[in-house]
Amino acid sequence: AVDAVPYLDNEGAQFAVHVGDIMKGGRQADCSKFRYELIENMYKEHCPVPSFMLPGDNDWVDCPNPAEGWANWMDSFGSMEVHWDGTTTLPSRVQRQPQRKENFAFHHGGVLFIGANLVSAEPYDVNANYRARMNENRAWVQQVLRRYQFNPNPSASDDVSIRAIFAFGHNRQTQFWRSVQDDIEEHDVPFVYFHGNGHSWYAERPFSDWNNMWISQVDMGGIAPPIKVTIQGTTEIARQYPPRKMS
Repeated sequence: AVDAVPYLDNEGAQFAVHVGDIMKGGRQADCSKFRYELIENMYKEHCPVPSFMLPGDNDWVDCPNPAEGWANWMDSFGSMEVHWDGTTTLPSRVQRQPQRKENFAFHHGGVLFIGANLVSAEPYDVNANYRARMNENRAWVQQVLRRYQFNPNPSASDDVSIRAIFAFGHNRQTQFWRSVQDDIEEHDVPFVYFHGNGHSWYAERPFSDWNNMWISQVDMGGIAPPIKVTIQGTTEIARQYPPRKMS
């Protein structure tokens, strides 16, 4: 986390998202409150931009006491972006799902950003709890999408038009995104999903019938710097610099 600070500052980042696994995995993992607060304070003291955290299995499911780990995670990261309120207007525009405070969404620069708890495991009743969480995640994505409409050239004051959708979670979860494909495709915009559970970079189009959808897995922080994503516009200047092929 701290190693990323010079990169975020020097590269003109406007916000940062961590897609989970801040703790070492395994049943001997140290999921004490001190460990979560240590990382929370690193971000708050050193990160120059609003930051968002999503849970990974290492941060919750794999803890010796998952309930305690989850409570510690929520206390530190459930609404971490409010720390930067006043330095930018972004924190005040963040939406949180009432029943799942870890899920977030915000509209920025004509782009919709969505974060969801997409850990693919449960510490207790796997079938019932996992199904319930996925249903709540699905309802959150659908609820957020209904607030916006497609516009390739939104004005600076337009807070309901979108030209792209970016999502963040911990696991790959292609089945989940299939379940909301129709809702996303109604907007007819590029959709990119970033996750990190495998801790090794790749980018691909996973579905042959969904050409506007990409999935990318990020490297673990110990072996690579954060990924900087630049979302270009639809002006003639932007079209002169096409994005690199992702798959």
